[in-house]
Amino acid sequence: MLIIDCSPATVRFSENDLKLFSVASHDRNPLHLSAEFAHTSVYGQRVVFGILGAFACLGSSQPPSRCILSKVRVEFQRPIFLDVDYEVTVTGQSSRTRSVSLCDGSRVLVAADLDFAEYEPKQMPWAETHSALRQVPADLGAKQLASGTMVKGDYSPDRSAMTEILGRFAIDEERFGRLQLSTLLWSSYVVGMEQPGLRGIFYKLVLSYDLLEESSTAHFSYEAKVMSLTSFNVLGTSLRLFSENRLIAGGESWAFLTPQRPRASVTTLMKLLPSEPQLKGKVALVVGASRGLGAMLTAALALQGCTVVANFKSSDSDAHRLQESLADAPGKVLLVKGDAANLAWCKELKARIAHEFGQLDFLICNACPSLLALQLEANVVERINTYVSSALALVSVPMSVFLRVIEEGSGWTVVISSIAVQTAPRDWPHYVAGKSAIEGLTRVAALQYPTAHFLVVRPPRLDTDLTNDPLPHGNAMAADVAATRIVQRLQSPAKDHIEILSLSD
Repeated sequence: MLIIDCSPATVRFSENDLKLFSVASHDRNPLHLSAEFAHTSVYGQRVVFGILGAFACLGSSQPPSRCILSKVRVEFQRPIFLDVDYEVTVTGQSSRTRSVSLCDGSRVLVAADLDFAEYEPKQMPWAETHSALRQVPADLGAKQLASGTMVKGDYSPDRSAMTEILGRFAIDEERFGRLQLSTLLWSSYVVGMEQPGLRGIFYKLVLSYDLLEESSTAHFSYEAKVMSLTSFNVLGTSLRLFSENRLIAGGESWAFLTPQRPRASVTTLMKLLPSEPQLKGKVALVVGASRGLGAMLTAALALQGCTVVANFKSSDSDAHRLQESLADAPGKVLLVKGDAANLAWCKELKARIAHEFGQLDFLICNACPSLLALQLEANVVERINTYVSSALALVSVPMSVFLRVIEEGSGWTVVISSIAVQTAPRDWPHYVAGKSAIEGLTRVAALQYPTAHFLVVRPPRLDTDLTNDPLPHGNAMAADVAATRIVQRLQSPAKDHIEILSLSD
């Protein structure tokens, strides 16, 4: 009877892990390495390399003695993030197989099935090689990924970094095979840098090793050939690896291709909301103004002659691009970088607005933390509570500072909520709770500031960077359409002290 310790091991990935893995694999995809790039993705933050998660699984799999890895199947089911405690659990085992999962509570992030074959590991020297590999990821779209499209090359991992990664996760190079471990690193490189490259999200990998006697090699040639690109943006690729013209391994990979969707722009907005000075003399503060709906609200207000104080926290390049695009608008845009959830910062901004403009007519609370799926369970509840607290602070703090000024001028406070408060998507307990709390706060604020006007906006799914996952979303609303409807409402007289504007109607 085979007895294996199946107690879960805890693993947490650090920024240093990302840097080390990138050096080892030569995968330099900015989704993993650039906070600024990742901030504009659907994840809103850097994502851990999927194969790095697979390495964590290998380190807990306890391979059988006198055997070596002969086949690997890995599915990357959900994203992995930095500085979160995950668990690695052996979910199935026999004398020659192991099934291992990296989990976030009950949610499986990475599932790895490992097959082993009889083989006596051999200690072999590492032959130094130098491969000409990409330094910048390709950015391939659907037209460039037709069936039959192929990339070829030579590959070897960085020896020092690979050794350090193996030590980090207690992976025995001899028992898994130098070739096998090198090809896992290579698969990350080929998906993240070659095919599809910049916009690829690794989904699944299957590799079988045909010549186990080559398990000590770390250098090989490769071919990656496109099999298909489905309507759901899943790219299937066949993989073949060679050593001295001999086929040593083969398999398939699948990756999601994040589409390049047309961005909402000032040009497209002007077709919906012609530039007119209807809000001339008005001053607005937009919290979360640099991208998506916030950027379109800023543009729509400026096009109507409003002076817009555009707050952003980190998207400097987007903010400056937006400001430049509105240089000829009837209104003007003043950029203010800072954390709107910080009370001291908001008080300083209030003093600046009072000094420069002497009024504030619109407070628009649009900012919200990045939305990721979470399960309501014990090991996740702290993240849920943190999310709700952060989301609420981005509304409660600006309101607490600016509502008195808004009330003095009988102005508007606009709170961007979501249709999710009605539909309650099952994967978003934190988001639904946060938006519900914001709506509750607004209802009470309306009682306490009776001469101000309040508008709670419930948009449907919006077509922005933060919702740009690979799946088709034909019913998503464009951010410029949503912004047009909101600003048109602000141009009309208030009907009630507090109103709910459902953009799904």
